[in-house]
Amino acid sequence: MLFRIFLMLIWCLPAMASSRVVVSTTEPVQLFVDGMLIPTSIGNIRSAIPHVEPGNHVIAIHDLLGNLQHKETVKVPAGADVRISWAPGGQFQITGADPAGAAPPAAAIASAPPPTGNPTNAPVHIQPRSENSVEALRSSASRAPSVGTVTSIVTGSGVAGIAAGAAASGVRSLTYGAKAGISFGDPVAVPQRIIRPNVVYGQVRFIKSGGGPIVVYENGMVVARLEEGAVELDLSIEVGRRELEIRSALDNRILYRGDLQVERGHHIQLSVSEDTPPRALQRPWLYKDAG
Repeated sequence: MLFRIFLMLIWCLPAMASSRVVVSTTEPVQLFVDGMLIPTSIGNIRSAIPHVEPGNHVIAIHDLLGNLQHKETVKVPAGADVRISWAPGGQFQITGADPAGAAPPAAAIASAPPPTGNPTNAPVHIQPRSENSVEALRSSASRAPSVGTVTSIVTGSGVAGIAAGAAASGVRSLTYGAKAGISFGDPVAVPQRIIRPNVVYGQVRFIKSGGGPIVVYENGMVVARLEEGAVELDLSIEVGRRELEIRSALDNRILYRGDLQVERGHHIQLSVSEDTPPRALQRPWLYKDAG
């Protein structure tokens, strides 16, 4: 009998429903949540992050080169649909919704008396914070996450479980460093490419004679940004067939896609621009446009 009563009590306990956070920006960015990169946010202006646990989360926005643009702590209620808008040089504009998807007017939230309780079916909303509380949250956001926090995120119990595979090696390094008493400082802004000892690299020179700025992706990773005007840049790229993607640095528009055959011992001269497809100057067969 007591066991049945215990089970009934367990079933009656309210479950903390996960929430969703949608971040919209005015330009393509990289989005970090609690120090972890959200892969689907790279180069996009709107990113939806599902299964967010209730509580405080540090949301940071970086440009496509990994430079930090803005960072702020956001309190996410249970079962809510939180919308965040951001423009360069400004603060987050945050709106929240209850589990049913209907949010009361802001004036009604500000004038409502302090609640004496929170029933299971009562809507929870993000309340406006004072300047002191905002500054306190921002100062706490500048601290690097603890080993336990990052491990929880990567194992799927936190918001950035989406990036678990990409972050696993970083967590192991952080754990070993913490045991040795090493301070890592702020989280790394951009995922770094791991150079394996058995990988052979060839040399590629990107030659841009003029035109607007472009960004070069190699196998989905940003490898170069060529500014406006005439630019030459030498890079070390793994030998073999590499998938290249040329995008406009102004609006992130895809300009060209193709395959580059990188050879060991040959310094490839690759002409790139926003107006004409890439072209290998000395051995034209090394680059093939995807069409």
